[in-house]
Amino acid sequence: MSMPTDEDLLLAVRGGNVESLGVLVSRWEDPLYRFVSRMVDRPDDARDVCQETFLRILRRSDAFREGARFSTWMYQIALNLCRDRARRRKRWGRVVVG
Repeated sequence: MSMPTDEDLLLAVRGGNVESLGVLVSRWEDPLYRFVSRMVDRPDDARDVCQETFLRILRRSDAFREGARFSTWMYQIALNLCRDRARRRKRWGRVVVG
């Protein structure tokens, strides 16, 4: 029996099968962490972005377009989260406490 594709697993998550998310996490946690680590300074922040990425995948599985690649969608979510984090840090870096 062949292993389900990432896209099949995501469609299962969309259908309510949360265990499929666990399979996706086990497949992608290391590559995603390496990707995020290149854009985020601290390892704890990278782990937070990865966790938030998987939470968004769970909550927004209905936004996944059939026919698209799961990895592209996942990396785009993570990239957007990294950009948001950088914008927040830049904004708070300008705040002067007096």
